[in-house]
Amino acid sequence: MLESFVVEPVAKNLAFSLPYDKSKKVLVVLSMALCMVTGMVFCMSWYGLLFTYLSNGLNGMSLLESYFAVFIKNYVLALPFQLILGVQKREGIS
Repeated sequence: MLESFVVEPVAKNLAFSLPYDKSKKVLVVLSMALCMVTGMVFCMSWYGLLFTYLSNGLNGMSLLESYFAVFIKNYVLALPFQLILGVQKREGIS
């Protein structure tokens, strides 16, 4: 629900407001992927941080340090998968 009603509309508006040639599908796919990943990682990192805090605490790190650590890990893992899936979808590869 978060993706459909919050992140996707914002990401779509942001991706199509960026200055690039929108006739090139590769650039549209890349900009949408970057915007969607950034939005979802931003939101889901809060969820991950809350879950970590409730299960075993922050291990001596501040809330901000913990959030950025979780954010970077999620972004590094999510972006390549999103790009691979976006290219497969664009090319019609199953």
